[in-house]
Amino acid sequence: MDKYAGKRVTGGTHGVGLATVKALLEGGAEVLLTGRNEQDLDAARRELGPRAHVVRTSAKADPLVGRAPARAIAVATT
Repeated sequence: MDKYAGKRVTGGTHGVGLATVKALLEGGAEVLLTGRNEQDLDAARRELGPRAHVVRTSAKADPLVGRAPARAIAVATT
């Protein structure tokens, strides 16, 4: 699914961001999302399944995440 490679979603654990992540997953993407709130992250893990990779980190504290304008990255599945 090359059309999903490198796509990013801001705020992937709730609201519009979560809905976008769900749509990407339904389209065949594998998604990496990050956040700070452990409860939101756990809920996302349970709801989204194994193609959603959820990592606790802060965009402000993590230099790699902080440079990216996003909190979730969709990667094409193989």
